[in-house]
Amino acid sequence: MRDPRKLAIRRISWSVGVSTRGRSVQSRQAHAGRVIGRAASRQLRRAVNRLLGASRKEVTVVQYDEFIRSVAQGADIPWEDAERLTAATLQTLAERITGGEADDLAAQLPLELKPHLGGVREEAEQFDVDTFVARVADRAGTDPDQALAHVGAVFATLREAVTAGELDDVAAQLPDGLRDLVGFH
Repeated sequence: MRDPRKLAIRRISWSVGVSTRGRSVQSRQAHAGRVIGRAASRQLRRAVNRLLGASRKEVTVVQYDEFIRSVAQGADIPWEDAERLTAATLQTLAERITGGEADDLAAQLPLELKPHLGGVREEAEQFDVDTFVARVADRAGTDPDQALAHVGAVFATLREAVTAGELDDVAAQLPDGLRDLVGFH
C-alpha cells in the first residue's frame, strides 16, 4: 500500500512544478523550498496537511525550525538550548529503541534531526528512566533535574510531528516509567 502522504506531496509538487522522482517526503519538501521558495513551500505543506486531514492528528509535515521552536516554547528555554536538548533526547532515544525503529522514526522527522537517530546498533539497549534522563543531561550539558523537566517538551513535539502508528511502535519498546515520563500511553 502506498503512503498517502507521499502520494499527496507528489501530486501537489507536480502541480507547482517540483520534481519528486526518487525523493523522500522530507527531501521533496526541502527541494520544494529551494525551487519555489520558503513561503510557497509552507503553502505546499499546508495544502498537504489539508488534503490528508492533518486535523486527525495522523499526519503533519513539520520543518526543523518549527520543531525546535515548539520544543523551546514547551520547555521555556532559548532556541540554542532547545537544539541541544532535542539532539540529546533523540540520541538517547535511538539507543533505547532498535536501529530499525530509529530509522522509521527518523524518516518522519526533518532532515536536520535524522543524524541524531542514526549510527546506533540494531539491538536496543535496556535502561530505565533514570539512565535515560542522566544521558540526556550529560549530552545536553545540563543537570538531570533540568533534563527531566524539559525532555517532555521534545516528546510533546514528537507526538505532533509523527504518525500515531509510529508513536505506538516507539512506545512499545520503552519501559513503563519512560513511557509515563514522555506521555506515551
